[in-house]
Amino acid sequence: MQMQTFKTDDADTAAITAKVWSIIDRLPQRGAIVDADARAWVDEVVGRYGELATWHATRAGGFGGSQIGALVRNFAGQRADHEQSAHDIVAGALLRKTPDEPNGHMRRGIAFEEMHRRWFHEKYGAVRDEAGFKTLSSGVGARPWMRYSPDDLVFVPRNEPGAPVLRKLIDYKAPSQVDQSQSVSFQYVCQLHMGRLVCESNGVHVDAMQLSQFDWANWQLKDDDVALVPGLDDLLIQAGDHYWAFVLRGEIPPYVRKERLPDERAMQEMLNEPAGRIAYLKSIVSVLGKKVKDVE
Repeated sequence: MQMQTFKTDDADTAAITAKVWSIIDRLPQRGAIVDADARAWVDEVVGRYGELATWHATRAGGFGGSQIGALVRNFAGQRADHEQSAHDIVAGALLRKTPDEPNGHMRRGIAFEEMHRRWFHEKYGAVRDEAGFKTLSSGVGARPWMRYSPDDLVFVPRNEPGAPVLRKLIDYKAPSQVDQSQSVSFQYVCQLHMGRLVCESNGVHVDAMQLSQFDWANWQLKDDDVALVPGLDDLLIQAGDHYWAFVLRGEIPPYVRKERLPDERAMQEMLNEPAGRIAYLKSIVSVLGKKVKDVE
């Protein structure tokens, strides 16, 4: 989707505004949204995004795949990656925060997505599951807040002759820098797990999940299989339910902040003496180690 700012004339603006209000008035949390917040949100988002404001208004009706990982982390008392937070996500659902401008990561993903998809299909002999992809066009899962718009749903042949093809859920990314390790960001893992849940709730069985990152600096794809994490499905549902309750109540959860020691100065004074002894003993060990090497 082309996420950019649009210029429209007055007639177009009025028509788009009416459509956006129609969507907002049907949101499940409409009773918790303050009218003044909604008016300010509509004026700014329609003015900035034009017709795309209807997509943003629809998106406010739930939590998307790109948000669920941050909700899970905050639910567990941890700060989230990618500058996300449950505080800001809930504020967005209550129209107290307008959508962020697309950053470089998002713009690259949009610009490269068609080419990325084509290269991925060619690399694995993949074919899009058109029927399954169409079924997921609504992107609504078993919970009312559960929204997911898949990047791709494909059939991939196996290496074994005669073996049935695999249906894979694919998420395409074009980050600023691709981590070459085998690990996958926890928030991407959560995103694919929620996508799989939405697929299953719509009758589309998923055999495997895969994250495909476009390493634009080296002009290649880095593809990682994402294994099913035991217990993560339940955890992300618990986190989504927890924060959706905030939305329905019209409340915004606090930011998750780093835990601080109750009395840092007293703790530091208490640790000064043992820290000094440790430093002294380490220096002795260092000297002895050099003498051992000399003797050897």
